[in-house]
Amino acid sequence: LPLGNIAANKPDYTDEGYEFVDARVDNTIIQAVAKDADGTIYVTTTDNQVSGIKIDDSEDIVLNYRIIVPVYTVTYEFYINGEAVDSFPGEFIGVESVEEGDTLQFSADPMAGYEITNATYTMGSGQEREIEPDQNQIYSIVDVTGELSIKFTIREVIQYSITLFQCS
Repeated sequence: LPLGNIAANKPDYTDEGYEFVDARVDNTIIQAVAKDADGTIYVTTTDNQVSGIKIDDSEDIVLNYRIIVPVYTVTYEFYINGEAVDSFPGEFIGVESVEEGDTLQFSADPMAGYEITNATYTMGSGQEREIEPDQNQIYSIVDVTGELSIKFTIREVIQYSITLFQCS
């Protein structure tokens, strides 16, 4: 491994289907390899670190790779009373991408005056399917295998307050 930034100088195995994750010495993530004037080799946890961890021939720099997994885009659509809107009326937490095989989770909690009447998703070129939240208002899609489009149908809830007076 040459001196300098490890990520920039690491062996590339993308053609074999692997991507670089990190480099470690004794389970400490390191960023760079340096040599001082005496020829002593150091590894550092940041690129611009002046000092580092001294290593000798008995210690290994371990480069970690993982299999490249497809990443799919997640899009969300919101419709209030049949009209598309840019954002969810309330608290919405969701990610924009998910790795193949993972479970996508997102939550939707409408503010007062709104309720979700329907939630559906389409994965890849599959058909639209309904999805229901758990008791904590968290929606889950298990074993993602394609791009996801999630659609919420929301309606405004109109509430009236009626006070009755008894007249004699």
